[in-house]
Amino acid sequence: MSTYLQLVLTSFFWAATFHFGKYAVALMPPLAVGIWRFLLGGLALVPIVLLREPLHFGNLRRNLLPLLAMGVIGIGGFNLGMFYGLKRTSALNAALIMAFMPAMIVALAAWLQRERIGWVRGIGMGLGLAGVIVVVSGGSWRTLVGLSFSRGDLLLLAASACWALYSVIPGRFVRGLGPLQIAGSTIVIGTLAMLGFALLALPAALVWPPLPAWPALAFMGVCATAVAYLWWTRGVGRVGAQRAALFMNLTPVLTALIGTALGEPTSGAQVAGAVLVIAGVLFAARGAAAR
Repeated sequence: MSTYLQLVLTSFFWAATFHFGKYAVALMPPLAVGIWRFLLGGLALVPIVLLREPLHFGNLRRNLLPLLAMGVIGIGGFNLGMFYGLKRTSALNAALIMAFMPAMIVALAAWLQRERIGWVRGIGMGLGLAGVIVVVSGGSWRTLVGLSFSRGDLLLLAASACWALYSVIPGRFVRGLGPLQIAGSTIVIGTLAMLGFALLALPAALVWPPLPAWPALAFMGVCATAVAYLWWTRGVGRVGAQRAALFMNLTPVLTALIGTALGEPTSGAQVAGAVLVIAGVLFAARGAAAR
């Protein structure tokens, strides 16, 4: 399977997580949703790591600090911000805020990894961001102007910054580890960080999931965590954080398409926005291939 197809499917899995996550936090505390998601993701991914790649304890030890940062900030911080944010804000605000995540990744990669953004990526990112804004606003300037932001929105903004850091740290600071070991070790660290936070601050959040929540948790654990984090880490390693970030613009569009499949009406603005986003991704990918 090509790297670009893996990145598209990763965006699809994360788009579905908005719907599954919104459903799950109505049944369980947000912290519990995050913990169970990564417990299941770790149970799915760690055996694959052990079977496919021998553990390099020396490399793991040498990369301990960046892996800790990725696990605690990029996984623990991101998921706490996302699930608590979903509990306190609208899907429209959540999609709009998350739409700025690719721009954060591009800016951080340009700063930390001394990568030039370039006009091809710049145009692709601009098209993608414009498409996302059209989708989440319904093509209405009045909707954008009338948006108000809450504590949940700030949590989602913080979550976006956490994920941007997760995406750019490996390219600058991690050496000698493959994507399987990076994804597996950071998932374990992030899960332990969330468990530690729960034990110290919110022990009441450590609950056994009710039966209706299990399908959502299983999807988020296996597909949106184990598979998606592996593909994302591999994609960043192969095409760079800036180019991979453009595919995240697909997530809000796919979120809207999934909503349509679930019975929500589709507007002309959503179709137009989707075209802009896909054009931005294809433009950047074609420009990259031409170099």
